[in-house]
Amino acid sequence: MLVVDEGEAEDDLVRDMTDALTSFCAHLYGEPAARNRAKKVLVAAAGEGA
Repeated sequence: MLVVDEGEAEDDLVRDMTDALTSFCAHLYGEPAARNRAKKVLVAAAGEGA
């Protein structure tokens, strides 16, 4: 039996997107600023969908 929590899939997707954006931003801007830039992009994207 397999039980899937829909919220868990969304959490995984958000985590994957954050990791991908962090990696991309790290290559562009350096590691210290990468997480902040990735978070700003996610917040902006979430605001557009609202």
